[in-house]
Amino acid sequence: MEPRVSILTPTFNHELFVRDCINSALAQTFGAWEQIVIDDGSTDATPRIVQSYRDERIRYIRQQNQGAERLADTYNTALSHATGDLIAILEGDDMWPQEKLARMVPLFDDPKVILAYGALKDIEVDGRESAAKARINKLREATPRDVLCNKPVGSLSRLILKAEATDIIAPATVIIRKSALQAIGGFKGVPGLPLTDYPTFLSLTLKGKFAYIPEIMGIRRRHLSSVTCNKREQIFERIQDVAFKFIDCNGPALGISDAERQGTISSWSQIKGRFHIAQGRLALARRDWPQARREYRTAWRAGNVRDRVLAATGMLLSLAKCDMENIAQCVGRPSYRER
Repeated sequence: MEPRVSILTPTFNHELFVRDCINSALAQTFGAWEQIVIDDGSTDATPRIVQSYRDERIRYIRQQNQGAERLADTYNTALSHATGDLIAILEGDDMWPQEKLARMVPLFDDPKVILAYGALKDIEVDGRESAAKARINKLREATPRDVLCNKPVGSLSRLILKAEATDIIAPATVIIRKSALQAIGGFKGVPGLPLTDYPTFLSLTLKGKFAYIPEIMGIRRRHLSSVTCNKREQIFERIQDVAFKFIDCNGPALGISDAERQGTISSWSQIKGRFHIAQGRLALARRDWPQARREYRTAWRAGNVRDRVLAATGMLLSLAKCDMENIAQCVGRPSYRER
């Protein structure tokens, strides 16, 4: 069967996770797909695990390590090998529900749809599910459906320029029409930004209609070795730069007023307290007590009343040399603790 969907799976040292990733593709009830696993020079058992699969739909490509800062190049290498007319994203530490492709591929029967996405589920490093609803899922529920579907074209741009909504399109849930991706020059790379999804999705918001399914269409694994955990501050700063430059270049065409522009810029200052609280939690999980205290002091200075309460709690935990993972589990959040 000719593939309708090309699944791009960049991976690096994912020996603990890549089997679950590939198995979730094999479990799809929709069978017209190929999976292009592009290995960025793994030094663990990832190559052996991937090559142990004998399904002809799974193709393995190994390259010399390029690093996270050149992730767009890695994605575009995989894209150059794709034969399907739809491109799906499934990184080596993530998974899919088995009905994902069957539910999402028909959305592209509408020729105006260039990107489809859905709700996201977080799991812990060992695969345990989070009981709480992800923050970003709550934001989607509070957003008008026309905005989520980028109707009119560019309406979603205005939302994801705001600091609290940059991750409203979760990569693990996304399928993109290949012709639309090629029209913007492929996956977008930004110097110093160790991810490609935000600038790529932002560019696509100017090109066509989106489709959104309010069901779990991707499963994201939270773990301390992920790029998003290790390079959070770098990502925060570079995404902010991308957003501000996008406003400068496209704001007038999108009808963004000076007041809206200022409100979008202010959103990045308002979120700094929450950002440093998250940084403090990661430092606690790594048992880096001095770094945790630095993050919580910054959160205290930058945050609102709620942020200050959390910052004070984190500071006490750092002094007691305890992490926050038991608290996170009690409120249903995924834990970073490895069991």
